[in-house]
Amino acid sequence: DALLAYDRSIALYKKIGDIESQAHAVFGKASAAARAGAQEAAELYEASISLFERVRRQAGLSDMKKSFMDKIYPRYEEAALFMLNAGRKDQAFRLAEGMKARVFLDQLAEGLVDLEKGIDPDLKQKRDVLASRIQSLQKRSAAEDAKPVPDAKRSASLEAEIRQAENELAEIGRQIRLRNPLYASVQYPEPITLETLQQAVLKKDEVMLEYFFSKTGVYCFVIASGLFEIVQLPVPPELLEKTIRAVIASVSEVRPYHDESLALFRMLIQPVEKQLRGKTVIIIPDGPIALLPFEMLLSGDGDSARHMLEEYRIKYVQSASVLGMLRIQYRKEQVGTGFIGFGDPVYDYDNYQKKRREKGMRAVQPLVFRLRDVAGSGILGRLEGSGQEVLAIADIFANQGGARTANLRLSAREEHAKSADMEKYGYIHFAAHGILADRFQGIALSQIPDAPEDGVLTIGEIMNSRYRARLVVLSACNSGLGTMERGEGITGLSRAVMYAGSPAVVVSLWSVDDRGTRELMSLFYRFLIAERFPPEEALRRAKAGMMKHAQAEYAHPFFWAAFVLYGE
Repeated sequence: DALLAYDRSIALYKKIGDIESQAHAVFGKASAAARAGAQEAAELYEASISLFERVRRQAGLSDMKKSFMDKIYPRYEEAALFMLNAGRKDQAFRLAEGMKARVFLDQLAEGLVDLEKGIDPDLKQKRDVLASRIQSLQKRSAAEDAKPVPDAKRSASLEAEIRQAENELAEIGRQIRLRNPLYASVQYPEPITLETLQQAVLKKDEVMLEYFFSKTGVYCFVIASGLFEIVQLPVPPELLEKTIRAVIASVSEVRPYHDESLALFRMLIQPVEKQLRGKTVIIIPDGPIALLPFEMLLSGDGDSARHMLEEYRIKYVQSASVLGMLRIQYRKEQVGTGFIGFGDPVYDYDNYQKKRREKGMRAVQPLVFRLRDVAGSGILGRLEGSGQEVLAIADIFANQGGARTANLRLSAREEHAKSADMEKYGYIHFAAHGILADRFQGIALSQIPDAPEDGVLTIGEIMNSRYRARLVVLSACNSGLGTMERGEGITGLSRAVMYAGSPAVVVSLWSVDDRGTRELMSLFYRFLIAERFPPEEALRRAKAGMMKHAQAEYAHPFFWAAFVLYGE
């Protein structure tokens, strides 16, 4: 009776052209058929997802697509779990991949077209004014929240202003999309197929581990040329998340971490380890797994335990479809080996002008005052190591005959970071404080009174930039974190950089040490530029170098594990 009722609803919605309601009705029938053990369940799940995809394509605007995917994510998850339990591996992969980073994939496709050329000038001006207003309000809100005793009334007022401005900006965005003829030329990609991934994307020496973190279990799709396996990991989702957060807390506070690290290796890697030997490992995380740098996972016993970085080259990407786009479609013109770096910004302008010791500077600095964020000390303290870091990298480029620009102190300013000249550089490096708040994320550059910019490079400002860099490094605290969104993953600075035009970005997953990061980055660029290793291998060697550093404390993963490479 239930199946017949669904049939009547499906026929009605099809007749009146209500595709979304039809999709929900077909899905309801699939779910009922699955509970009854009917063979038609798989076909019905496929049909419902196909209809949902039609609705998604018609949504047009990115925010509408995101809202729609948020609503139907449980449908995708249920269908994927059914396929997994039914042993339908290809369908299970396609559905799991269809949930991952879809809005970001569309954004990358839009980045291939110079959409700015088709925008109505009046709408563009309104958009830019509103965007600047929102960024200003967000910065004021973050500053208020950072006070020892925030003014609740003031915070609420700022939040209300932000919401109103965001609504106005969303409406301007809709008008721009509807009136801009160039949007019609954007080729929005479908989720990649297993065949294309194996034959046209993955290299012979690579293996991809795509994780699927569901409400009932955690799975790993193991994919390489000629290899496709699905493994259900021997850990409940709740325990895995708890262990990940425990090891991150231990490492970021420079405490013992071995037990949790060994446990995570057994949970996430040991069940698939036999397929990894001699391969570069591409990690596609899901859910809380995105918070974890796999390089610090331990295997073995006692003194013989080894970190993953000692055995494998590791890189990360948001989804298999994103990797496919970066390797097949994303062919932006590259520039040479020129380098531009920003470091040691001026945060205490008054004392800087008077040649006094700037805030945050101490003769002997405990670790909390050397972090490249504002949480530890409550102030934007000077980061002398960041300037030394940029100079050391610039010297590496100079020794190889490459062009280099080092913007230090007052020159490490937002106006330079947003200059059209940024397109000229093949390598872009920001070494500064990172700011991470609930509704705001950015890189803190020089704070100069009466400057035309406020000195904080935000996500929106990066996305409005145009890079042609091979690699961008965000050598700041928490630069790889952001808002965790179901399906989309972590949305933050790393995606903004890739949207701006760089296929690869190095970011951090926790608050990092100024001096230790200086050492790590100097090693990384030495291996990357002077010794010409690929980025993932250069980063692996730099981390291994930190483990053997003369400064014994640098062996702890707090000093080297935070930085991960996303992209291609």
